[in-house]
Amino acid sequence: MNDQSIKADAGKICPTLVPTAAIRAIAEVRAYGVSKYKEKESWRQVEPQRYRDAMYRHMLAYVDDPHGVDGESGLPHLWHLLCNAAFLCELDGEDGFASTLNRAIAFAASAGIQVGQEMILQSEN
Repeated sequence: MNDQSIKADAGKICPTLVPTAAIRAIAEVRAYGVSKYKEKESWRQVEPQRYRDAMYRHMLAYVDDPHGVDGESGLPHLWHLLCNAAFLCELDGEDGFASTLNRAIAFAASAGIQVGQEMILQSEN
């Protein structure tokens, strides 16, 4: 049933579309980081370029060996890549996210893909 008069959620993001393996991978890397650095939010004090560099290092390691693990954490390089990408999504802030989202919306529109109204409104803020 998709009755919008009961629950108006048309056009809203659907977080259950995100693969749970990705969520779990990021959570594992975050748990490792919290145990290492003792602060849940210390990652916010790091310059984004350092996360870009770390993401590239893990990406290159992953490309070289898709089953490879980080020598320090013992966690897969792909998981670290995802976590660094998540940090960058967050640290880029609304301006960076809105800019990326606007490009994605424009691309989707050029391909004839309809984007939810809530996403469009968020990108305009």
